Amino acid sequence: MTYAYLPLTQRQAEQIAYDWTYEGDFAFYNMPNDPDDLAEFLDPNQRTEHCYAVMDGTQLIGFLCVNPDRTALNWR
Repeated sequence: MTYAYLPLTQRQAEQIAYDWTYEGDFAFYNMPNDPDDLAEFLDPNQRTEHCYAVMDGTQLIGFLCVNPDRTALNWR
């Protein structure tokens, strides 16, 4: 299977932030639960060009953010 990694659009960021929700212990990852993270993720100036949509054809299946100033890679 081949996936495409494309710059994350504002629409995709909003879809991830508001539509991707988790139950139980994983509810920690629901973006509205952390207003600061939500605001940063939704603001294109803070999100920067280092966030990518993971696409399977036309379907958004994940995202990743790479910060070249840090040693960690965030993958969701």
